Amino acid sequence: VAEEGIDIPEWYHGGGRLRLVPGFHIYSKYVVRFDIERGTMNLAIIEGLLLREKDVKQYISAHTNQWEDLDTEDSTFEPLSEASSNYSYSVTTTGAVATVNTAIPTIEYYCSIEARDVRDNFTPIRPDYAVHHLHSQWIASLTLPGTMPADCRVFVGWHCDKKNLAKGVVALEAVKKLHQVGLLDDHLKPAQVARRHHKRDAHAKLKEDLLKGLLSHANRGRYKKREHLRKIPAILQARWVIPEDEPLKAYLSVISSASNRGDPVPFSIGILTLSALPSTLKFTLMPHLSEVNVTVMSLPSLVTMTAEKLALARAYSDKLLDTLLKKFELKGEYAYYVVPIAQCDTLEDYKNWAVDSIIDWDGARWTTEFIPMTPEAQKVMRMPEVVNWCVKDSRHYGRYFLPREYLHDKGPFDEVPFADPKFKCAADWYLIKARGMINPAQPVIRANLVCRKLNMHNTHNTLLDDSKMMGDVFLIPQYCEIHPFRVATLDHAAMIPSILYHIEMTALIEELRVKLDLPVSNENLMMSMTAPSATMAFDYERLETLGDAFLKAALTLDLFIRFPNYTEGIMSMQMSDLQSNRKLFELAKQAGIPGYVIATQMSRKTWKPLTIDGDDPPAQFLSDKQVADTVEALFGACLLSGNVPAATRAFSIIYGPEFKQSWDAYLPFRRPRPDVDCKLKNDLIDFVEDRLGYTFEDRSLCVEAFKHPSSIENPLISSFQRLEFLGDAILGFLAVRYFFDTYPDLPPGRLVDLKNASVNNAFLACVAVHLGFHAKLEHASSPLANEIDDYLFGIMEAKKKRIAAETRNERRKAMEEEIKARGDGSAASAQALVGDMEKIEVEYWNDVAEPKAISDVFEAVLGAVFLDSKFDPEAVWSVMRKIWKP
Repeated sequence: VAEEGIDIPEWYHGGGRLRLVPGFHIYSKYVVRFDIERGTMNLAIIEGLLLREKDVKQYISAHTNQWEDLDTEDSTFEPLSEASSNYSYSVTTTGAVATVNTAIPTIEYYCSIEARDVRDNFTPIRPDYAVHHLHSQWIASLTLPGTMPADCRVFVGWHCDKKNLAKGVVALEAVKKLHQVGLLDDHLKPAQVARRHHKRDAHAKLKEDLLKGLLSHANRGRYKKREHLRKIPAILQARWVIPEDEPLKAYLSVISSASNRGDPVPFSIGILTLSALPSTLKFTLMPHLSEVNVTVMSLPSLVTMTAEKLALARAYSDKLLDTLLKKFELKGEYAYYVVPIAQCDTLEDYKNWAVDSIIDWDGARWTTEFIPMTPEAQKVMRMPEVVNWCVKDSRHYGRYFLPREYLHDKGPFDEVPFADPKFKCAADWYLIKARGMINPAQPVIRANLVCRKLNMHNTHNTLLDDSKMMGDVFLIPQYCEIHPFRVATLDHAAMIPSILYHIEMTALIEELRVKLDLPVSNENLMMSMTAPSATMAFDYERLETLGDAFLKAALTLDLFIRFPNYTEGIMSMQMSDLQSNRKLFELAKQAGIPGYVIATQMSRKTWKPLTIDGDDPPAQFLSDKQVADTVEALFGACLLSGNVPAATRAFSIIYGPEFKQSWDAYLPFRRPRPDVDCKLKNDLIDFVEDRLGYTFEDRSLCVEAFKHPSSIENPLISSFQRLEFLGDAILGFLAVRYFFDTYPDLPPGRLVDLKNASVNNAFLACVAVHLGFHAKLEHASSPLANEIDDYLFGIMEAKKKRIAAETRNERRKAMEEEIKARGDGSAASAQALVGDMEKIEVEYWNDVAEPKAISDVFEAVLGAVFLDSKFDPEAVWSVMRKIWKP
C-alpha cells in the first residue's frame, strides 16, 4: 500500500509510479497493488483497508489541535498541495512529480546509487542536512557528497514554519538542480539507473537479432557473424559494350617489377580498364620469400576497342587465368582484361609509343587459337627449345610446369635428383604400373610447377608447405604437351592475380575515402580496413590499438565539455555506451563501412577476377566486433596520416556533427571557471609547477587536481575526479602513441601490455610519490592518511630491496665461496638460492598495495595541464616526457 505518486522499486512487482484511477479519489488517496490471481479475496482486503483509513482520518481530525505547536524533528505535517510550484516540481515530458514529501528519499536514493560508482572507501557518500532555527522559523542547507561538481553540491532552502518542511524544501531544490543538469533523468531517477537499463535493452536487442536470424549461426566461433555484401568499386563497374555511334575507348596500364637489388623489369602483360586507374601505383609483393617492388602505370592515351579485340581480350584472359588458378570458371563479364604487350626497357618508354601499337593483338590471337597436339608442337617437346615454353602434363591432373633444363643425356629410367627422395627416376614419379608403356628412348625435362602461391601480399609461402611438389620434378615428353605461354611470360604472370587484387582494393579504399571525405592516405586506410583473416602482410590490429586509445581521449573530452556537471560515474557509463562494440558497429553500418572491409582470404580455390554481372553478388561474413575494430583502426589510420586534427575530423564524420571536428572547437564551450583566490595555495602551485616544468595559466586547476572528494575545504572547487577521468584518457592515448611509434614491429598484444604496465595504478602511484604529490593531497580522511603511510613504508622497503639487488653479483660470489668453503653444496645451489631471493624481492614489490588516490592525483594533474593548455596533447606529452617516460 502506498500513497499516490510514490515510486515503487523495480524489484517489487515490476515497479513503476502509482496513479489513481480517475474519480477514485473520493474513496481513498492510496493505491493498492494485488496479485490478480487472488480474485475475490482482493475485495475483502480493500474493504478492510478503506475502513481502517476512515478510522485514521477521524482520529487525526479529533487530535489536530494537540500537534499545532510541535516543532520537534520527529513531528509530522500535513502534506502541502502539489499544485503549489514552491513545494513541487514536475517534468512535463513524463509527468513525474517531486514534492517536499518525496524529495528527501529521492536524494537519499541518488546518493546510494552514486556510492556504487565511488572507487575508494574514504569518501562519505551521503547527504548532509543542517537545519537552523531563526526568528521562530526554520531554514535548512544540504551538502551532497564530495564527488559532485561544485555547483551541484551545496543547496540552501528558505524559511519555513516546520523543521521537516525546511528539509523537504532544500531537498526539492536539489532535485530540481540535479534534473536540470542531467544527473536525474526525466523520471527523476538517477541517470546511472537509466543507463544500466539502456545497456540491458541493448543486450535484449542482440538476442532479438539472433532469434530473427539476422546473425549467422554457421560460424561457431566466439563471435557470431553477419553476412555483408562486398562493395564493387564504381570505377570497375563500367560495362564492355561497344556503342553504335562511337568507338569504345579503354585505358591501358603497364607493369614492372624489381627486386631490392635489381633494376625494374617491364612485364609482357598489360591491364585494360574502362575507367582510369590512379596514374601510378607502387606496392610490394613477396612471390618467393623475397620482396619485389611492383609499379603499375596507367598510360594517358586511350586504346580503341573493337568487337574482335574484345573477344581476343576475353579469350586471352580466360586462358592465362586458367593456367594460374584452380578449376577456373568465370561467370559474368570481366571488370578488366589482361592482354599481351610489346616489352620495353622501362615503363617510361611506353609513353613514346602509339598506345594502339603496344598491345600484341597477333600474339593474343595465336595464343587463343593454339592447337597443342600438332606434330610441330609435339616436336618441340623433344628439343632444347622446350625450356622456353610452358608444358602441360596429362598424367598429373593436367598441371602446368615451367621447364628449366633439357636433359638429353638422361632417360626415363635414369636416376635423377628429385626433390622428393622417394622418387629415383622420372618413371617412378609417373607411378605407372605397366612400366613397359614408357618409351625409354626419350630425354627428360627438369621443371617446376607453375607457382601455386596466389596471394603474394604476405610472407606465407606455399613452397614451404608443399616443397616436395614445388621443387624439381622430371617430366617425360611422352605425356606432356606444349602450352602457348612462354616461361618468361608466366614468371611475370604469376604475380598478375595479386596485382589485380591490389588494384581492386586500391579502388575500393579510394572510393571509401572520397565517400566519407576522410583525411587519410590510401595506404593507411587500406591497412585499417584489412582484417587478420585476409592473411595479408598487414592488418588493422596495431591501428585498432592506437585508434581505441584516441577514441577514448576524444570521447572523454567531448563528455567533459558538453556535460560539465556529470560525475565521473555517469561519464564512465556514457563512455562505455559510446565506445562499445555495438555502438561502433551501428555507426559503421550507417556509414556503409562493412562493404569495404577486406576480410576474405585470397586463395587459388576461391579467388576469381572481379566481374560486373556475376550470378551471386560477392559477400563475406563479419562479426560485429570485426566491424567495430575497423572503425577504431580507421581513427588510428587518420592519426597516423595527419595526427590529432585528422583523427578528430574522422571522429566527427563517423559519430556525427554534434561532435566537434577539432579539439580547438571545444574551447568556446568551456565552462567558466569559478573565481577563486588561490593565494593561500601558492606554495602548492609553485611546488607542482617546479616538478612539472609547466606554468599554469589557470592556477585553480592545479588546486583542483589535489582536492580529494573527502576534503571539506573550499566548496567552490570540485574534487579531482573529473580531472582524473580526463587525465586517464589523455595519458592512455599518449602512452599508446609513444609505444606505437617507438616499436613499429611490436604486435598489438605487446603494445597493450606495455601500455597497461606504464599506466596502471601501481606504476603511477610510484611516480606520484617520487614527485612528492602524496604530501600535497588535500583530504579529510584518517584511514586514507594511514593507508598512504603504509604505502610509503612499503615503497621504502622495496627501494632497499632494489638497492640490495644492484649488488647481487658480489653477493653471489661471496655465497658461492662460502658454500664451497663449508663443502656442503656447489655453485649451482648458490645460484639457486640467489634466484629464490630474487623471486622473493619481486613478490614483495608486487605486494605493496597502493592507495588509488595517489595515482588519481597524477592523472588529475595531467588532466589539469591538458585543460590549461587549451587541449594541447603535446603540452601534456612534454610533461610526461620529463616525469613519466619509461
